[in-house]
Amino acid sequence: MVHHSDKKHQDKLKRQRKVAAKARRLALHSRPSLSASDIMQLAASGQVPQALLAAEQLTQQQPESWQAWNLLAVIHDHLRQLDEAERSYRTVTQLAPDRPEGWHGLGKVQGAQRALPAAVSSLQRAAELAGQDVAILRDLARTFLLVGNVAAAVDTIHQARDLAPQCPDVWNLLGLITQQLDQMEEAAEAFCQAIELRPDFVDALANLGECLRALGQLEQAQQFLDRALKLDPQHANALGFSGMLAAMTGQRPRAIELLQAAVQRNARYRLFRLQLARTLVAHGQIDAGLQQLAELQERFGDQPDILLERAGIHAVLCQLDDSRDCLDRLLQQQPGQLLARIRRALLVPQIPTDRQEIAGVRQQIETQVNALLSEDMEPLAAPLDDFANTHFYLSYHGENNRSINQRLSQLYRRLYPGANHVQPQLADLRRLQHPGSKIRIAFVSKNFSNHTIGRLNIGLVQGLDRNRFEVTTCVFPGSSDSFQAKFQQASDHFLVLSGDSHQAGGMLAEHQPDLIFYTDLGMDPTTYHLAHQRLAPIQFTTWGHPITTGISTIDYFISSDGMDSEASQAHYSEKLVLFHHLLLHYDRPPLLSESVDKSLLGLPDHIRLYLCPQTLFKMHPDFDGILAQILRADPSGLVMMVKLGHETWRQRLLARFQRSMPDVAARILWMERMSAVQFQHFFRLGDVALDPYRFGSGNTCLEALSMGIPLVTCPDAYMRTRMASACYQRMDLSDPVTASPEAYAERVIQIATDRDYRHHLSQQIQQRAEVLFGNTAALRELEGWIESAVAHHIQHAET
Repeated sequence: MVHHSDKKHQDKLKRQRKVAAKARRLALHSRPSLSASDIMQLAASGQVPQALLAAEQLTQQQPESWQAWNLLAVIHDHLRQLDEAERSYRTVTQLAPDRPEGWHGLGKVQGAQRALPAAVSSLQRAAELAGQDVAILRDLARTFLLVGNVAAAVDTIHQARDLAPQCPDVWNLLGLITQQLDQMEEAAEAFCQAIELRPDFVDALANLGECLRALGQLEQAQQFLDRALKLDPQHANALGFSGMLAAMTGQRPRAIELLQAAVQRNARYRLFRLQLARTLVAHGQIDAGLQQLAELQERFGDQPDILLERAGIHAVLCQLDDSRDCLDRLLQQQPGQLLARIRRALLVPQIPTDRQEIAGVRQQIETQVNALLSEDMEPLAAPLDDFANTHFYLSYHGENNRSINQRLSQLYRRLYPGANHVQPQLADLRRLQHPGSKIRIAFVSKNFSNHTIGRLNIGLVQGLDRNRFEVTTCVFPGSSDSFQAKFQQASDHFLVLSGDSHQAGGMLAEHQPDLIFYTDLGMDPTTYHLAHQRLAPIQFTTWGHPITTGISTIDYFISSDGMDSEASQAHYSEKLVLFHHLLLHYDRPPLLSESVDKSLLGLPDHIRLYLCPQTLFKMHPDFDGILAQILRADPSGLVMMVKLGHETWRQRLLARFQRSMPDVAARILWMERMSAVQFQHFFRLGDVALDPYRFGSGNTCLEALSMGIPLVTCPDAYMRTRMASACYQRMDLSDPVTASPEAYAERVIQIATDRDYRHHLSQQIQQRAEVLFGNTAALRELEGWIESAVAHHIQHAET
């Protein structure tokens, strides 16, 4: 129903519009007419509204003049009045159907309106009429690119280039088209040519910066993007590409700032909004990231790239139902969309609700992977950035991962044939038989920084005998910090590899390593992708991530006899090597001198604190019963955990605790993330530390033992649970090592409640822990094994 007052208001507006239109017509007739050249000069001088009125008057005075209508269309187009421009250009094509001008202008406007098939048709007609016209060919090539006809775009832009080899716009567009073909080197050359012809060409500078970013040449990419922003600080692409580069190099606050600026200037550019959403979520601003995607979805609908991004974010947040919903909606549109099918098949909860969910997920993945491997699949053009994340979270299920990881690696090789690359000229190990030759070893990780992996391996890089070994350390963009500088100083060669696995493989292979040591395979997608290539005669890994890789190009897995036995070979796709010592050379952390007490946490001294400061995905459902047993046996006890991971993970874990131990779940308290000093204070407040059941601690174990904190552990058959027990074995101390979950809980309570026993145990740990730190025995054992592996390889090659 329309209210009477609303109707009166609408009638009044109609009358006002009629009066305005009549006044406009009178004004047009009362003004002396201007010639077309006068109108163009008027527009060129910035008096565009006046030029528009004059052009309208000219069309009324010369209604059969296609030039007058074309002029009016050009001015409407300049003012972005696209509907009016389209009508005027259509009039031009009716008055002069054999003139290319009208068809060219109509095609450009249709392209701006996203009527792309119509735009192609109009521009093709213009090209037929004009013959060899560079501007028309350029616009036609651009439109072919937008509709996805890359082959036609290539042919058309090559025609334009041959006609006008000195036109920077043509070279810039050639670069954009070759980028679409993933021919990045050729694209970079085209952008460089455009910049040589026009040094202040901001579009080309920005495009070259993005191209170099994709090629992994990050310093040069930054230089060209900075040049573009210096010329035009508000340039949307330069801002957006700079934001993508900042995100890639771990500068998330800067990336968010730049991407937000790009989005404000070009809100319809999906690429930057998608990257902004991804970066916001990675920076912990989850709601803001999802809001960006919601706005994109509201504007563009259920587009595949938006749905894929939403599905990925929901998966990261362990919102698997929401992730499946996005993927299902995408698959309704495109049932054969391979990436969506794979991501749906490989959804894994970071925080499983119970053992039954773990069993169901693993069964689903095995079934789906086998089904995919049985199909004829078109390879994907680029690595799956989240492929290895599935591999990662499967590691925390407490099961043998050998078979499933091998199948996942086989699927990856099928999806991405570039992973099967074998370097044609591998290092010839026979040269090492000559006196004075050094073995070239490359250490590779994305985590050679102030990270557990960095701290575990810096001593190895520093300590290898340089009379026998030449050491190359390989890192990746975004991992640089002051700790990484130690690796650079300690290395004979230091490489920042490209984030693209193909380019990274080429950079690494140039150094002709004899061996490649991947210290933590499975921790991140980048090294997972790289390790599938054969880049050295010998490639091996160790327990930085204590799970078999399943990758056929990884030859050896270095463990120790304290963490594995000969029977453990059944857990590994690699050949298992058992050192006598733990493969680490770790400096003992300095101890704080000041005393601490529980008042720091606002707690009375009689409260007993059971510390478990671990990442939340280590909390296996089988651990719940142990925590419940401890809390029920000690009414004065609190379990302290740390908020490590997304808040949605913690909420999911809390919900599980409330189901599995509703009577004591409220006595699990949460600490915020801490600095290294705060972490030491926190540890020293505890009565006993808990090694997670089914996936034990690594760096945390060494920190606890260095401070004399009793860390109770319950190892099972898998190496991932045996770090703490291996340390205690080296220390010749068995009290904190238990044989069952029930014994684990009993020993924890005994240590926490018996002050004298705890004090005695703590003193023993602190005194004996010295054997774990600064120990060169493992380093010498590594050197000897490398030499024997090289000798074995040479002998095997000769036979």
